[in-house]
Amino acid sequence: MVLFVCADPENGVAFNSRRQTSDTAVYADLCAFAESNRCGITMTEYSRKAVARYLTKFQPLGLQHPIFTEEPQGFFSELQDCGDFMSIEEYSEVVLYRWDHVYPADTYLQLDLHSLCKIDEQVLSGSSHEKITKETYRKG
Repeated sequence: MVLFVCADPENGVAFNSRRQTSDTAVYADLCAFAESNRCGITMTEYSRKAVARYLTKFQPLGLQHPIFTEEPQGFFSELQDCGDFMSIEEYSEVVLYRWDHVYPADTYLQLDLHSLCKIDEQVLSGSSHEKITKETYRKG
């Protein structure tokens, strides 16, 4: 199972029970993962609506996309701190999308990535962010 999470440079993830920001580049990357692995990705209804809007606008498969129809092999978290409801041991990989700005936050990422090895780092050009850093971690 792969955990996907978004955070700002200070590990902020949400403010007032809402995600700090979003970007179609993240949704495109999630959809590409689901397509290449023929798997679904579990997410909150809040995130599901945003991904569905993206798919309806940009992808020919729309709501029949594997991200919604296949067996989940990933979890996308936009609002949780990830420390309270899961153990890092449950995941084979963590993909962290880092925004290029610090946003107001009252919920912060509590995930300890020190026990994992960073295996990749890429820069995505977003629609509302000039630079989104995608960091991929795997168990050592």
